[in-house]
Order: sequence, then C-alpha cells, then structure tokens
Amino acid sequence: MSCTIHQNGDEIIFSNIDSLEEAATTATPENVAQWNGRNLSFDFQLLKSVNSVAIKSWAEFVAKISGAASIVYLHCPDEFVVQFSMIPQLATGVDVKSVIRNYECLDCGHVQERVLRKGVDFSKDNIPEDTTEKCPKCQSDFDPTSPGEDFFEFMNREP
Repeated sequence: MSCTIHQNGDEIIFSNIDSLEEAATTATPENVAQWNGRNLSFDFQLLKSVNSVAIKSWAEFVAKISGAASIVYLHCPDEFVVQFSMIPQLATGVDVKSVIRNYECLDCGHVQERVLRKGVDFSKDNIPEDTTEKCPKCQSDFDPTSPGEDFFEFMNREP
C-alpha cells in the first residue's frame, strides 16, 4: 500500500501518501463505517504526481467519506492544490492546514518548494500576495508557478 495509517486518539492519520489512487482504495464500506464521526488527516508530503485518474479516484473517495468524518489535508503539493479550483469536490468542506507552493525562476529553471501553514502564512482573511523575489541561484525574478487568487481559491469552501 502506498500510505501508512495510524491512530492518535480520535484522529486517524494517513501519511506517506505517494499515490492518490492507492490511498483512495482505503474507502471500503467497513473503513468508512469505522471512520464515522472521526477526524481524518491526510499528509500529502510525499505525493509527487497527480493525474486525471488519480484526481477522479480521490474526488470519489472524498465524496464517500465527507459526510462521515472531518477531513484535514496537510502538505498539499502545488499540483494538487491547483486542482481544487477546477474540481471543487476535492476540497469542499476540507480543512486545508498546509500547502506546498512552488516558486520558479524562468531564467535558470530553478524550482523551490515552500510550505505555507494556515493561520501563519495564509487564512481566509489573509491570502498572501504574489511577490517577486530573487532566485537563489541566478538572482533573476523568482515567482509562484500559479497565481495566488487561483492557488488559494479553495479557502472560499473551507468548513
């Protein structure tokens, strides 16, 4: 299996998720019944690629569990977050606690990830502005790979 599941009190934590499709297979009727009223946290720090089949599987997974449990996302990679605005079911009613935003230099191609935390780096009332910084490799402009208004659109659907 491509994720680790462990329990911490009333919270069930899914970590080491490297495939949305594989993680979505955990939504068996038996598991969903056990998750009723629980807090489910999904840590996507190891998720490196997102494709249409994976997104479809994950949207179906979230639909199965959203009425039964509270859902939290941690370390959502940029490629996953940008899907939230195109497929609202991925994040509707989900508490997104942290995201991994990509910044890229168009001159040298250097890409850097930054972890942004809810309540510290962003909130519903405080969406960070897109600022141009200097690339640590070549000192050219270093910008987010997707516009902030698109990237943080999911904040409009938080619980």
